[in-house]
Amino acid sequence: MINSSLRHSLCFALCSMVFACGPRGSASDPLPLAPKSGVGFNYPTVTPETKEPALPPVTDEASTPTTDLTTTTSPTSDSADPNIPRISAAAGGDFLAQINELKPIGTADSIEIGAWNIENYPKTAQSKTMVSKVLNKLDVDIMGVEEIGNTLVFNELLKEMPSFAGVIAGASGGQNSQNVGVIYRTSEFKMVSAVDLFRGQNDAFPRPPLAVRLDPIKEGRSDIMVIVVHLKAFGDEDSAQRRGLANIALEKHSADLLAKEPNLQIVLLGDFNQPLINPQEREVFRPWFDQPQTYSVRTDSNVKKKDYSFFGKAFFSFIDHIIVSKNFVMEEPIVPKLQTTISDFELHASDHLPVIGIIR
Repeated sequence: MINSSLRHSLCFALCSMVFACGPRGSASDPLPLAPKSGVGFNYPTVTPETKEPALPPVTDEASTPTTDLTTTTSPTSDSADPNIPRISAAAGGDFLAQINELKPIGTADSIEIGAWNIENYPKTAQSKTMVSKVLNKLDVDIMGVEEIGNTLVFNELLKEMPSFAGVIAGASGGQNSQNVGVIYRTSEFKMVSAVDLFRGQNDAFPRPPLAVRLDPIKEGRSDIMVIVVHLKAFGDEDSAQRRGLANIALEKHSADLLAKEPNLQIVLLGDFNQPLINPQEREVFRPWFDQPQTYSVRTDSNVKKKDYSFFGKAFFSFIDHIIVSKNFVMEEPIVPKLQTTISDFELHASDHLPVIGIIR
């Protein structure tokens, strides 16, 4: 039997041949990064006549690759969990008062680590106020963020968060838009290093990931390596293959880190742009699923509960994930449904929700 490492290497080589010989997507996704119609990846097809998502195409089971990955049922309007709210708050409400009513997730006895795609930040003149107040209220120790415009707007956001500091990918914001960053509580952590990963490897990483090493101030805790990602969007086969390449490279990078420092706690999180419903989708995460003794896809339990992290234009999916090394325990992530209680949340903040894991 081919071992996991060799299989991943062969997969990487084959995918590279596909990219070299076959059709290519652009290195940079256009704005906005809305889901694109595609076969087999459960993205909706929107018709001009109705503007309503059509049902995903039916996958021929005979053509589905054999896999030992656990499958789940595709969440439709009939199978959606009625206990998970989906109706957005009425527009025009007092969002400041509504944010003030939020219950903090952070506590003094835990470490909270989350990811939030703050869609094309800042979207409007109200974005800084809404986003900063939400983050301050949630009180999460470490938050990876995606789609930050540039260093200037990121620093302006941090000015509204006096208990936190942060770093953005690239010396000057990296790209003209859609940079990733990390925000962390200064009373709990010191930043050891911040490094852009895979810069220039645009096929797998149209937006370079950011690796930030944080040293807990409290004695007795291991360093945490937070790797924030924003992988290729869209549901076409080419985009999925590029996400597959990215996961292979990220797992190899993580394995190299753990080989050098077995006690280093690694958290990979962000917008993976990857549903995990059917076998074809889950194949993209095979580097993580293949090694349950080393990694845990913490958000897989959310997927199986028919939860969602993306709600744009009434299309719900779980594409923002948290993956951790198994040398520590993180609880099942929480996904607060902020759009259901905060007016105009999608307009001013995002069509994604924060995904937050807790370490006790």
